[in-house]
Amino acid sequence: INIPPGILDIASLEYLTVRNLGIVDPISMNKLSNLKKLDMSGNSLQSIPDQIENSWELNEINLSHNQLQGTVPNHLAALPLLRSLDLRHNPNLTETLPPQLCALRGRVEIFADCLICGQQNECCTSCHSDDEGDGETTNGA
Repeated sequence: INIPPGILDIASLEYLTVRNLGIVDPISMNKLSNLKKLDMSGNSLQSIPDQIENSWELNEINLSHNQLQGTVPNHLAALPLLRSLDLRHNPNLTETLPPQLCALRGRVEIFADCLICGQQNECCTSCHSDDEGDGETTNGA
């Protein structure tokens, strides 16, 4: 299943929720400059959407329960309004967060399967886990 191309051309779009649709290919976000919330959880994405850094208004990103691979891109730290980043349940994601994101721990709540900040041997204090599926969030230290 693919998102109809016209949807991704709506510059005034503020909320995009496309969960559990089996989407594999990342979407192009180069025209979604007003997007505030992106929820692509429960798909089969292998990479973070292209040009996500162009969506300056983004404050919430949910990419949990996908197949993300490699490292978390450091350009996510450039999103000035970002407050929540959910990367839980992406088993192929590298365990190390870029230092740029780790530096935002007081401003951005990062939900992950306890990713490690930089070269430190400690989990981010903002890492959270919800492995029980009960909706409660606990510190993943």
